[in-house]
Formats: sequence, structure tokens, C-alpha cells
Amino acid sequence: MKKKVLITGGCGFLGRHFAKYLHKKGWDIVVVDDLSTGLHPKKWPEHLKVPFTFVKGDMRAYLENHKKKYDLAIHLAAVVGGRAVIEGKPALGAHSLELDSSFFRWAAKEKPSKIVFMSSSAIYPVNLQGAKGAVALKESMVDFKASFPVFGMPDLVYGWSKLSGEFLASTFAKHYGLNIFCPRPFSGYGEDQELSYPTPAICNRAVRREDPIVIWGSGKQTRDFIYVDDLIEAIISYLPKLKGYEAMNLGSGKAHSFRKVAVLAAKYMKYKPKITNLPGKPEGVKQRYANVSKMKKHYTPKVSFEQGIKRVVEFLRSKHEKNRRVD
Repeated sequence: MKKKVLITGGCGFLGRHFAKYLHKKGWDIVVVDDLSTGLHPKKWPEHLKVPFTFVKGDMRAYLENHKKKYDLAIHLAAVVGGRAVIEGKPALGAHSLELDSSFFRWAAKEKPSKIVFMSSSAIYPVNLQGAKGAVALKESMVDFKASFPVFGMPDLVYGWSKLSGEFLASTFAKHYGLNIFCPRPFSGYGEDQELSYPTPAICNRAVRREDPIVIWGSGKQTRDFIYVDDLIEAIISYLPKLKGYEAMNLGSGKAHSFRKVAVLAAKYMKYKPKITNLPGKPEGVKQRYANVSKMKKHYTPKVSFEQGIKRVVEFLRSKHEKNRRVD
């Protein structure tokens, strides 16, 4: 009998890739999404289209009315978007907390065998991510297993919402005997990521051969990038080992600037534009990168930063050329 997985918010970037990966592994997949930001399955890129049951609607209503048993539940439903979205509408964070609360109440009753709550690197203290003195962020810097929870000031309302969600995860795991994995992805990226995110947005400017290529903020701010295929495989491959609540960084352990993204993208498009910055636009913390020693005990990323950016550029270039032919 096929194993069954529920993916809430499954029509977004990560959900599409979870569906593809789990279909290849033979899972029976149910995706619930209200399409407020997600992409209807009929519009998914061809390489991600796989058969599954799609339920359009509010995740909370689905969980209330459907009592199907699942071997795995992946909770992705949340307010998502680039930094401009998150900074511009901080009240949206309250909606994410509502979704998390509903999900964990359902999980406490129905008890899926394994649960993935997608946390974030935004939960880490911002004072450790400045221009000077930034450190590799370790899981122990936000620790809900300690006698007294350890945490600091996270990054924006989004960071607070994910911090609160992970606290709920640890609490429900302890009190209801749930197995909950909380991956803390750093900058996940891939070909079909929405253009509201900086990495595909910068690559798209290069594909359009813009000159100059404009980067929000200083362009010197750094992030730790992990390609989406590695991110998904790292999560799913860890689940057989999961007992109780567990958190883990997902990244490369290396910091790259957004300016470097632009340089690489232009290189793959075979031109040399001027790269300028746009002061005053949101840029977030100055430096963010992970300590990935825990992840590397069970998984090592396969796609390098350079390879990943090249894949994004090639995908966007192909899409751009196809659209141009249609026009």
C-alpha cells in the first residue's frame, strides 16, 4: 500500500518540489492550497507536473472536515514572499500563526507518523548577523530542548512567526508524542522560484540583459544558498531517523553576496553589465550563513552555488525565449 502524505500550502515553490520528489518515491500525495500565493497545478512548469490530489481551499477547513490518516504531513502553508512583502505587511504574520495553531491542533488529534514544519534561518538572533562579527549560526543558538528556551531577537515579523511556530512544534512533540522535524533552511532557491525573491529576480535581470543590473540595498549583503533539490532530499532522507522534535540547519556553510549572484548570472549570459545598488530598499541582515555540521552527518549537498545559479539562468532564458516566440 502506498504511503500517504499531506502537503499544506503545497502549490508554492517548495511544495511543488516536495510533490515531484515524493511522487518519484511512490507516495500518494494530497496538496491543499487556497492559491492566495500558490500556483495552480495546471500552471506548474512541465518538469514538476506529477499526479496528485489537489484540494483548493483553506487548510483550516480541510483539516477540520477530513479525518484521513497520513504517514507524513508537511506544513508549508504560511504568508510568504520577498522581504518587501514581509516588511510592508507585518500584520500578515498573525495569519501564519493562525495556520500553525490549526495545523498542530489537528496533528495532536490525528497523529501522522512524521511531521515536517518548515522553520527558517530568520529565527536566529539578528545581532549575530551584522557587517562585523557575524558567526556561523548553530542550532543551539535557538534551542527549545534546553531547560530554559534559548533564543534572541529574530529577523522581522516573519522570524517571530517561525520562531513561535517552532516553539509550538517542540511543545506539541513533547506533550502529544509527535515526531516533528523543523528544518531551518537558509536561502533556498531554484529555477521556478517566484520573481519576488532576490535570487531569481537578479538572474532574470541578467537574462533580460539589463545594463546596469540593479540590486536592492548595498549588494554586499551575504546569504547561505542551498539548491532546492538538495533542500528537499536533505529533509526527506532524515525522516526515518526522526524521533520527537528535531531542528536542523540546511545550507552550504558558505556566504555569497547578491552581487556575486549578479556577476555569475551575467557570466552565464555572456555579457559584462555594470552592477549598481539601490540604497533605501530592504536588504535585511548584513551576513547570514549556517553551521551545517549537523546536516553533514547525514547529507551533503550535491549542487554547488555556481551550478545552481547556472540552472536558474538557463531555465529563465529558455522561458524568456519561449515567451518571445509566442509574442
